[in-house]
Amino acid sequence: MLSEDWLVQTTTHHRLFTFVAWALFACNSEGYGFVALALLSSFSFAWGVWLLVNEVASRHSRTIFLLSLWSCLVLIRYCPAGTYLLADEFQPGTIGAVGLVFSIALYLRGAFLSSGFVLACTGAFHLNFLVLGVLAFLTAHFLVGEPRLGRRVGVQLAFPVLAICLFLPTLLAHGAGEGAPEARLLLQELRAPHHYRPPLQGFLGFVAWHLLAAPSLDSLRRSSAPGRRLFALVVVLFCSNIVAAIAANVVVIPVVAQLFVWRLAPFSLLLCAVALLKQAVPHLLSVHRPLSAHAVAAVGAGFLLAPYTGARFRGVALVSFAAIAAVQRCGTSLGWSIRSSKRALQALLVLAFAFSAILSARTNQAFTVGPGSRRAVGVCNWARDSTPPESRFLTPPEMEDFRLHARRAIVVDWKSPPIKPGAIHEWLARLQAVSGGIRVRSLEEASRGFARLEAARLLKLVHDYDVDYIVLGASLEPVSGFPTVYADKYYRVQRTKAE
Repeated sequence: MLSEDWLVQTTTHHRLFTFVAWALFACNSEGYGFVALALLSSFSFAWGVWLLVNEVASRHSRTIFLLSLWSCLVLIRYCPAGTYLLADEFQPGTIGAVGLVFSIALYLRGAFLSSGFVLACTGAFHLNFLVLGVLAFLTAHFLVGEPRLGRRVGVQLAFPVLAICLFLPTLLAHGAGEGAPEARLLLQELRAPHHYRPPLQGFLGFVAWHLLAAPSLDSLRRSSAPGRRLFALVVVLFCSNIVAAIAANVVVIPVVAQLFVWRLAPFSLLLCAVALLKQAVPHLLSVHRPLSAHAVAAVGAGFLLAPYTGARFRGVALVSFAAIAAVQRCGTSLGWSIRSSKRALQALLVLAFAFSAILSARTNQAFTVGPGSRRAVGVCNWARDSTPPESRFLTPPEMEDFRLHARRAIVVDWKSPPIKPGAIHEWLARLQAVSGGIRVRSLEEASRGFARLEAARLLKLVHDYDVDYIVLGASLEPVSGFPTVYADKYYRVQRTKAE
């Protein structure tokens, strides 16, 4: 599969995941294995959150767990880099994220060797999680301090450091070498400035969560060893993300931006949510005490984060918080027992969680299968079913899903740049070639350039890249001399070689 695709054949990162993907496709070519593992990953993530919650909360753990998951779906996932907490599909980052949650839970328990082992095994599928995890845990241990600091650090990082050593050639190949600085700038400034330089205002919600959670975090720090570890890790993640965001946007240090520190920002928000809920839930469940300052702070978090979430999620947040307060107040008025109030609140949380999950799934489906992707379904299905597997297609740069859904090689697209410096330069050269030779600065420019290609330049591209099929917009003039083998109201496909 994709044996003629230059990007697939030159990509060296996520090597372990390549074998997993090959095995899944070997078992079922329709991709149902990916669906099954995506569901398994979601359940595993929830299990990791459950373990994490139980390390810091011995009472009301089920309610805190449900509210924490709800926070992941409704609030945290729609803050900067929030989608890295729980991805919508099975990919290398999914394994890294689930592994990091388990690693944090084991770290809070004091099982440092197991924590490091989990980080090493899952981080091997996504090296960014591995490197950032090592730095975060190392700094957190130093912040916790004595006793037995050296032993704790050695036990925690033994397996992760070994994994980094094994993958060191890969890391060096992607971050150094000839043309690396220029390639780094191309990737960060041309292809994905939103990815490597997130706007500072997007971190206002991130800061708000930590300010609101500060009293709860301090209370946990004073109460237990897991609380002290959680406090240290949150401080490390908060400070590193703020420093990295400033370094990427104000000082503009490309090496710092390439580390992509804010990948761990939503994990810090998750820990803040757990700390807040640890303090707030006992008051919410009590029918004898009014809502405390911590409960009010939890409600305030929803309001403060509201500008950074979609309207529908803002509505779910406010309605849910209001309903929680109403259950507490009704329990007081009706004389409910603590047990009855607790059951009513847990039932409400299950409903809120289910509703939030449905909204999340619907929104992410609308995002990942947008109008452009839906228009390409027909041509992708035709290419997969009616052309030889070794065929190579020249497609518009905006057809980002063609390689995946059609399972055919393409010349280039905008969505999928490589990581290695030399390959990044090749990607840009191909992108400029299919855009008419212009200096491409955005997807819109690349798409307009492709739509204006003359027949002579198309013929040159067919020759230079050994193209078997050309995919053109239905509104564009067909290339004379090439038969049309597929057409719908969106796209036309022409064959460039005799059968």
